[in-house]
Amino acid sequence: MIRYTIFLLIFISMWSCTTYDESVIKAKAYYYLSLKEYDSAIPYFKKMIELEPNNKYIIHDLGRIYENKGFNEAAIVYYSDAIKIDHSFAKAYRSCGFAYYKLNELDKALKNYLESLKLEPTNDAVLRNVGAIYEDQNKMKKARIYYYKSLEYDSLHYGIMSSLASIEFDLGNYSQSEKLCYKVIGNLNEGKDASHGTLGLVYMATENYDSAIVHLNKAIEYSPNWCHYYNNLGSCYSYLGDNEKAIELYNKAIEIKSDNPSFFLNRADSESLLGLYEQALIDYEKAILLSQLYDGYDCEICFYNRANVKLEIGDTAGYKQDRIIAKELGYPDTYKKFSNLGEKAKFYSKK
Repeated sequence: MIRYTIFLLIFISMWSCTTYDESVIKAKAYYYLSLKEYDSAIPYFKKMIELEPNNKYIIHDLGRIYENKGFNEAAIVYYSDAIKIDHSFAKAYRSCGFAYYKLNELDKALKNYLESLKLEPTNDAVLRNVGAIYEDQNKMKKARIYYYKSLEYDSLHYGIMSSLASIEFDLGNYSQSEKLCYKVIGNLNEGKDASHGTLGLVYMATENYDSAIVHLNKAIEYSPNWCHYYNNLGSCYSYLGDNEKAIELYNKAIEIKSDNPSFFLNRADSESLLGLYEQALIDYEKAILLSQLYDGYDCEICFYNRANVKLEIGDTAGYKQDRIIAKELGYPDTYKKFSNLGEKAKFYSKK
C-alpha cells in the first residue's frame, strides 16, 4: 500500500509538470490508451513520434489507435511507416493485413499477411486469416491448405474445423467433411447449426436422405431463420417422394427470403410432380425473373423443366421454345459442369 501511494504521488507530480518531459508524455499517452480515451491519447503519441521518429512501436501503436476508432486508412499509413523503419516487423504486417481486410481490400490484406508469415510461419491466427481470405475469394483449395496448417498449432480450433468441413464438402470430399463435422458437434458455442447443416448436405450428396433430414432439423433448431436449411430439407422430402411436405418447407424458405430463384425453382418442381401445373408455371416464371438479379445464374434448368410442364398441358409451341432457350443457355452441359453437389448448390444459391 505504501509503495502504491508513493508511485501515485510520483505520477501526480509528473502529471503536474508543465515541461514536455519525454517520460511525462509517454506516461500520459499510455494512460489515455489504457482507458481507451483515444482522442486524448493521440496528441501525446504524435508528440512522442516527433521526439522518436524511428520508434516503430510507438508508430504502430498510434496506427492501432486509429484502427480502434474505425479509421483503417489512417491506421494503414502508420503501420506502413513502421514497416519502412523495420522490414522485419511482423506485427506491423499483421496489423496492416487486418486493416486492409476490414476495408475489403483482400489482395492487399493477403499480401501483408503472407509477408508476416515469412517472419513468423507458425502464427496460427495469421494462417487462419489467410485461409479466410482465400475462402472469401472462393479459392477453396488454398483456403484448405492454410486452415489445416493453422490446426497444427491450434489443434482444437473448432471454428476452423467447421469451415474446413464446409470446404471439404465443396471439394467433394464427403467422408472427410463428415469426420470434421462430428469432431465439431457439441464443441462450438456459436454457429452450432453449421456442422449439422453441412452434414445434411453430405448425406444429401450421398443419397442418405433420412440422415440428412435429422441433421437439417437439428440445424434449424439452432438457426430457425436460415432459409437454406428449409430449402435443403424440402429437397430431401422431395427426393423421398413427399412433395406436399417439400412444398411446406419451400414455402418457409420463401417466407424468410423471397428473392432466391432456387427456392421457387424447387417448389415448381414439386408442384409439377404433384400435377399442379398452373402453380408450377407461375413459380418457374418467378424463378426466371429473379435469376436476373443473380450473377451467373442463367436459370437454364428453369426453362428446361418448364418446357416439360408445358408439354404436359399440351403447349407444344411453348415446350419447343423453352427447350431452345435452355439449350442456348447451355443446358445440360452448364448444369452438369459441377463435379459435386456442393459446387452446384453453391452456384445456384449465390447472389
